This record gives sequence, structure tokens and C-alpha cells, in this order.
Amino acid sequence: MKKISLIFALIFAISSYYVQAERGRIVQAQKVVTLTPEQILGLINQHNTGGISPELITLVFMPKYTVDAYVVVYETIDPSGKATYSSGTICVPVGSTQTSPLVEYCHGTQFMDIEAPSMFVSSESMIGILFSMTGYVMVSPD
Repeated sequence: MKKISLIFALIFAISSYYVQAERGRIVQAQKVVTLTPEQILGLINQHNTGGISPELITLVFMPKYTVDAYVVVYETIDPSGKATYSSGTICVPVGSTQTSPLVEYCHGTQFMDIEAPSMFVSSESMIGILFSMTGYVMVSPD
């Protein structure tokens, strides 16, 4: 009986340790760019090395909205349960008269910080912008 009590006490102590850190507090949010549909399509066409016609790109993405893109830094919890900071982007369609659906895009493994969505220099950033210009609020954690 002492062993069982000791095990439960140990489990409780460990679980209490891991929930001490809070998550979710936004530390900083900063608008970094506003892009019109024309500017977005121009960026796509500028980096289009696959020879896809601009007309097809416009048809596929059907741009409707200007996009405001924000970089957000927030508190979260690391795998060991300690408080840490993380970042990501939020892309918002401007001028929508309806409630915009929310989409989260989680990219694959990246090896350099410059590839993160919040750096706005990689294709990972464009995914959020493309979804937002069609009416979605797009969240992309780094």
C-alpha cells in the first residue's frame, strides 16, 4: 500500500510541475506588410519558374482581398514543461463582410530560421498570404 501511495504522490508531483508554466499570452504582435491582390499575383508571377501562365494562377487563386500580415510572438511550453517563446504569422483578409474561416498551416521541418513563415522570404510565407487573399484567416506557427 505504501508503494501505491508513493507512486500516486510521485505522479501528482510530476504532473503539477509540468502545468506550472502558462501558455498563450501574446508578447508582441506587429503588422509587417499589407498586400493587394495585384501585388500578391505580381509576386507569384515574379517567382514563377515553372512556366505557369498568369491567367491560370489568377483563375486558381481567385484573389478577392487585400491581406494584412502580422508576426506574433507568444508564450508557450517546451517539451520539458518550461515556459518559452515561440513565433508565427497571422494573415488576415481585409474588407471581408463575412466571418472568415480559420486555417492553420504547419510546415515541415526547416533547418534555417530564415525559412520560417514569419521571415516573409520563403514559400512558407506565401501559403498564408494566398489563403488569406481568398478569404481565410491563416495562422502559421514557425
